[in-house]
Amino acid sequence: MPSLSDIQTNFKESSVIYDREGGQLYTFHGGDENRQYIPYDQINIRMTQAIVAMEDQRFFSNIGFDFFGIARSAITCAMGGQCGG
Repeated sequence: MPSLSDIQTNFKESSVIYDREGGQLYTFHGGDENRQYIPYDQINIRMTQAIVAMEDQRFFSNIGFDFFGIARSAITCAMGGQCGG
């Protein structure tokens, strides 16, 4: 097995080394980020709702299109504001 200092990673998610009995021996990550994958069904519902609320307050109440948002964007663009992303 290589030395832990010789292992380099470019992955965004942390890597974990386990022993043969399933015990965690070491965790390493590249850069300053220590990320761990969490399945969607294990994310707290309040976290999900907070992220959605920041991005689109009417997300759960429209039919897939936010006509108010589309109209607001069209008016802003027509008035010389920033158009597009």
